Amino acid sequence: MNKPFLAELRAASVYPDLRRFAALFEILGYVLAFAVLVGALMTASHNGPDDSHNAMVSLVTAALIAVGARYVKLSACMFIDMADAKIDMARMMREQGANKSE
Repeated sequence: MNKPFLAELRAASVYPDLRRFAALFEILGYVLAFAVLVGALMTASHNGPDDSHNAMVSLVTAALIAVGARYVKLSACMFIDMADAKIDMARMMREQGANKSE
């Protein structure tokens, strides 16, 4: 993919609010993952090796939340890119049709 074209397409996006919402969702996912991570560390430090299973489950959960938040943001941006590209193609086709009729 041509990265300058993609940057230009994103800069002229018809859906900037959706892009900001996806970025906010990713940040909130990271905050939640951090909170779960802190909870896992607190569980491990207070209960010692007796409760290591719960701490490991919390660590894995934190990692999955962080990866999931990133995946959802990238997926949403990909769909927004497709919508913007389709709108851009329709605009170009309309301009070509107008130029042919002149």
